[in-house]
Amino acid sequence: MTLSRARQYLQFYVDEASDLLVEGFISWSRQPLALWLRSTNWTTGEMRDLFVEASKRGNWLYRQRQQDRVDDLNEAMKGRTFSTSPKGSREGELYQTQLLLMTLTVATGELSRHEAWSSLPGYINRFRSHLTRRLGPHSALTVREGTANGYPAPHMIVLLDRPIPVKKHRSIDGKITYRLMSYREKQDLGEGWPLGNIDVEGIISRGDELESSHGSPIQYITKYLTKSVNELPDSLYPLKELAGGELTHLYTLAMNWAYRYHSFDISGELRERLRAIQSRLDTGICKVKFQLDLSMEAHPLWTYEMMGFVASRVCIDCCKGEGKPPPGCRSYFLRT
Repeated sequence: MTLSRARQYLQFYVDEASDLLVEGFISWSRQPLALWLRSTNWTTGEMRDLFVEASKRGNWLYRQRQQDRVDDLNEAMKGRTFSTSPKGSREGELYQTQLLLMTLTVATGELSRHEAWSSLPGYINRFRSHLTRRLGPHSALTVREGTANGYPAPHMIVLLDRPIPVKKHRSIDGKITYRLMSYREKQDLGEGWPLGNIDVEGIISRGDELESSHGSPIQYITKYLTKSVNELPDSLYPLKELAGGELTHLYTLAMNWAYRYHSFDISGELRERLRAIQSRLDTGICKVKFQLDLSMEAHPLWTYEMMGFVASRVCIDCCKGEGKPPPGCRSYFLRT
């Protein structure tokens, strides 16, 4: 069975037995997979084979790559003030901000889990169209986070072309947030999200840092993408006995894997900012000085051609010693 067929098969169990989908994802994520790379010196005819661990959603390499993207996003947002305090207002009480942190929830009675996840992109697109009508042009960073009950709860950082006012709000437990000026404004925005409730919070610039009630907003909405399944306990059964954060982490990774969604989506000016910072990194000094193979031995950076994949622990262990698949080995498959 192909991976695509396996995903489709597991989607049928999202409502009746979502644990099966999560277990299928964990099993896939923890299965070893390596890339078989080859570099050829066309002058001497020398060939160099190298086996490196492949990035798979949920493993440590995937986690590191997502963390690098998050770091680039944080870097891309520096150097600009996104909020100001109007003249005449008390310090810290009122701000004009271009950045909003939004959380969209799905009421469990509205849709089944499968319906909610499979239709999520369409609902998010319609919500963003509604935001444009209410708040004007904008760009967004969107993460399709899961929840402990298996339903999605998308998180968004919205960058507006024009700032809007937000005011300081202190909750009963003393937590400070910056909210829209009236509840009616929130209701107007909520009309674009028919599946449940929305939470809207202003993000404030503090020097080069962005601040929300959750600390760094970018780090907050990507927190489950920068973890790997290897950080979870070896024994995950029954899943319902896991702590809420661990279960949310698993549902976020597993559902995005099953429905083939990107880790997060970036649009508009936010994407241009990310491209700019990545361009500066690409044209500057490379941060990576070497490549680690499966034995954690360092190799200098070369230009390699991908020959195929190694998908067996026995074969991976063999390749560590031999440097290439031995004759007659059938535990790897070539690139097609």
